[in-house]
Amino acid sequence: AADLILLRDSFSVITAAIAEGRRLRDNVKKILTYLVATNFGETFLIVAGLASGLPLPLLPVQILWSNLIGGGPMNVAFAFEPLYPSAMRRAPKDAENAKVLSHTTLSLIILVGLTTGLALIALYVALAMSGVPIGQMRTMLFVATCFGSIFTALSLKSFGTPLWRIPLSSNRFLLYALGASIAVLALALFVPPLAALV
Repeated sequence: AADLILLRDSFSVITAAIAEGRRLRDNVKKILTYLVATNFGETFLIVAGLASGLPLPLLPVQILWSNLIGGGPMNVAFAFEPLYPSAMRRAPKDAENAKVLSHTTLSLIILVGLTTGLALIALYVALAMSGVPIGQMRTMLFVATCFGSIFTALSLKSFGTPLWRIPLSSNRFLLYALGASIAVLALALFVPPLAALV
């Protein structure tokens, strides 16, 4: 920081450096929260399905597709999220700044994971009770899991600013990633060679 001040002779450099640091830390937390929360929801669904004695709700290839191909682009896109004003309003000693896995982050992971998992379990039970064939049931759960990942990504754009106050165009890379995720999901459903895999 001293070198920067000497070069620019301005305290605004320190402010800019702090802002960039908070942006990077928040974006790492978003990636971590997204990965753990979505996987937690899927794990919750699998464990509940096995414990109930029902057929496996998702095949391993469907889980891999959802995590790597569907969710992979969004992990990269989170790195380009801009700094939102709420990040600079946090106190320097705020736990949100001090830890990547803060209490709030862990609470968010549990909340999102449980909500997604319970919603998927409810859908699974409803489909099973309706007598839907297992192949169609897995396809519907696969689609629900992929869209759950998309909605989770949108909800994690900022830790302190409500989604309705953030323009969707604030991170065009995330929009591209969401579009790519929907496109590859459509390919997996409607292109016969890929449909045979998932």
